[in-house]
Amino acid sequence: MEIYEDGVVFSNGDSYKIEGRFLKKLIGIAKKVNRSKPKQDALFINEGKEGWGKTNSSIFEAALLQELTHRPIFLGFHLQSVRDWASNHEDWIIIWDEPGLDSLSSDQVNNLNKDMQRFFMMGRKKGHIYLLNWTRFWKFNEYLATDRGDGMIHMSNKKIGHFVYIPRKNFEKLWKDKRTKNQRNYTQYKRYGAYIPEIMEAHFDALDITIEGKPHCTYKDYEEFKDKSINDIGQERKSKTLKNTEAKLKELRYKISQIDAIPLENLAGLLGINSRRLREWRNIDSAAAVSQ
Repeated sequence: MEIYEDGVVFSNGDSYKIEGRFLKKLIGIAKKVNRSKPKQDALFINEGKEGWGKTNSSIFEAALLQELTHRPIFLGFHLQSVRDWASNHEDWIIIWDEPGLDSLSSDQVNNLNKDMQRFFMMGRKKGHIYLLNWTRFWKFNEYLATDRGDGMIHMSNKKIGHFVYIPRKNFEKLWKDKRTKNQRNYTQYKRYGAYIPEIMEAHFDALDITIEGKPHCTYKDYEEFKDKSINDIGQERKSKTLKNTEAKLKELRYKISQIDAIPLENLAGLLGINSRRLREWRNIDSAAAVSQ
């Protein structure tokens, strides 16, 4: 790849015009992590709804940063795989392509926030460049959303690839406006707007990306991994719903078995079950049932 003030040329000859200020930002990130003392990591956020071009943007960023730093690229869909890879390696470009944040409950997001904060507070010494693809910037806690990032682009819904760049100094204002006023003031806090062309399908294979531990992945591999990841999230939600239903049923059975106003044999008859089954319900672990 050749990098110019206002564009890049890939090794196959494809050329793309890119906003110069955005290129300078990525070059600045490369310089930051290339310093040996003190060793630092970097974190850049691509934010927007599904289908607005976050992943394509992160692949472009990774390609340019790879040219500038000569680092390998890892892409993961789950925090656990990203954390494991980052903990066992140094000086990588790591893309977390989060596919299912919108499907998580508030409690799940809170747990994710805690895990991420611990991870990013402890992971600086590994010197990685993190490219995080998030659907909802404000769902993350203040430390992650305002203190750790080196920059952020918010993908526009006008056309795939269009974005506004938000400098780090405006992260806190943007985050607080959403949390306290329910206002998404991207335009107010942007530094500029620009466009990243579609490069992912044409250039993914040449970047020699490792996905979820599998090396030398192709664009086809990426699509298969993403489909599996989305399917896993769906199965996990179904499993959780089933477990919650079973727990509520268990609690209901226990409470029914504790009715003292009706003799056990009569109660079993009213319910249309064998009295032996009702006795089994009485032996359900009451503490476990009620706590579910």
